[in-house]
Amino acid sequence: MIELFHLLALSSINSSAERLQFTAPYVILLDVARKRLGGSLSAQAFYQFAVVETRGPSGASAPRVRFYSLTHPVS
Repeated sequence: MIELFHLLALSSINSSAERLQFTAPYVILLDVARKRLGGSLSAQAFYQFAVVETRGPSGASAPRVRFYSLTHPVS
């Protein structure tokens, strides 16, 4: 997962949000997020994922959002 986050960060340097959603790291992370939802949302719902960074042991630093995905339909 960490490698995917790094690849996503590198891809985001040269890509707009619209183009970034078609890169391999974005698609893989989007699929991971969708699978974690299971069947918990209606077909009309939307979802997105975020990459959040922390440093040190759990709770040692405040989480920092590094990236928000676009919203995507569940269906």
